[in-house]
Amino acid sequence: QEQIVWLGCDNVTASPHYDTVHNFFYQIHGFKTFVIFPPKAHLGLHMHPKSHPSWTQARVTHLDNVDITKFPLFPTIEQGFEVELQAGQVLYLPP
Repeated sequence: QEQIVWLGCDNVTASPHYDTVHNFFYQIHGFKTFVIFPPKAHLGLHMHPKSHPSWTQARVTHLDNVDITKFPLFPTIEQGFEVELQAGQVLYLPP
């Protein structure tokens, strides 16, 4: 099975997406905030279609400033669950 290691620095922001593999996110230093949505939120996040190269990425990229005219289904999703990891903590994210 493929194994991937991602390393980041301060102030890195990822747009809403889902991964197709199991993830263990380990926070080494500082903190990181995740907003986790249930799978049924995919319509409101306006995911790219399966035929698109970025099919695991949402077209809604900034959750704090969503253009409702461009993404009309966004208001219909449940509020995301916010998780803040501190140094030394691990978050498991299933596919």
